[in-house]
Amino acid sequence: MHTAPQALLGDDWVLVDATHDPPLARLGLPVGTWDGTQGTRPAYDVIGEVVALDDPRAEERLAQSRSRIAGQVEATDPEAVQAYLRDLNALLESVRSEGAASV
Repeated sequence: MHTAPQALLGDDWVLVDATHDPPLARLGLPVGTWDGTQGTRPAYDVIGEVVALDDPRAEERLAQSRSRIAGQVEATDPEAVQAYLRDLNALLESVRSEGAASV
């Protein structure tokens, strides 16, 4: 699940999704930058439903999404999940370290 806020600019609500820090652009991940005058592109394509937190059914809809995600995680081998998280974090830290060393 990913949360991306919107900001009211004039009369328009725009996305301000700054998910990834700049060094991760080297991996092809989108890096959100916001200049205060327009929205950012989303870090991830929407694959589920969009839930506005002021929606009267927001809690129910979020609970359904969490339940769906939990079912997917529970159906996955726990060792595979741990290996994925370990290796992903190692990759991200390596890329960030490379960026810091080149500054």
